[in-house]
Amino acid sequence: MVTLKFLGNDLNFLDKRDILESFLKNKPLLQKTVHIVSINPENIVCMKQDKEFERVVTKAQGHIADGIGIVTVARMLYKQHLSRVTGVDTMEYLLDIAGSQRMRAVLIGGRGKIAESIAECYKKRYPGFNIIGIEGYSNIRNRRKVETDAIFHIVRTVKPRLVFVAYGSPWQEKWIETHRTQFAGSIVMGIGGGFDLMGKSIARAPILIQKVGLEWLFRLMREPWRLGRQLRLGIYIKYVIREYITRIGFWDN
Repeated sequence: MVTLKFLGNDLNFLDKRDILESFLKNKPLLQKTVHIVSINPENIVCMKQDKEFERVVTKAQGHIADGIGIVTVARMLYKQHLSRVTGVDTMEYLLDIAGSQRMRAVLIGGRGKIAESIAECYKKRYPGFNIIGIEGYSNIRNRRKVETDAIFHIVRTVKPRLVFVAYGSPWQEKWIETHRTQFAGSIVMGIGGGFDLMGKSIARAPILIQKVGLEWLFRLMREPWRLGRQLRLGIYIKYVIREYITRIGFWDN
């Protein structure tokens, strides 16, 4: 784990092994909710503009550096080496461990029946794996009580060790925090469009592109509607420049 004040926010960066050793295998935490948040430049900008989201993210027990822009800034500004770990890779890694060790898991969200489809694939891969996939809400911004009740009926029944929520940021993180007491004993992580990537309804970038940190560009080319979100990168760069100037003493505010 690497703890640092990243652009003004205290964050605890983990790699996949940290999550496994510090949380998944940690018996004293079996009765607590562990919230893990993916950090990318877009989320950093959102934190600066949305104080509720900032509070939720900084309150989380752990964070993963899901973006080359986070890893690069950590190295350049703070002389810290962070492991770049995508949310999808983290989810696959933890579900493989959970499946092989017969832990329990719940997948919530995504498009249509994709969570159910992914759960069925893992059941075939790991016979006896108690994993459930549910759509949950038809619209995360217009939630209905009957949908919430159905979700937590399943959560209480399954008592999952792992929960992955795919409603997109910042809604998924805020929703997790709102209901954190319902997830006692679980590691809970928002996964955004991770189910779509795992279910192959959205193609992942070739491995080489992933390794050089340009998966965001690959997705932008395939999904031009993401341009508005990617424009936040310019705002992120402004925050980085301001932090750099402050650190070398040219700017006091």
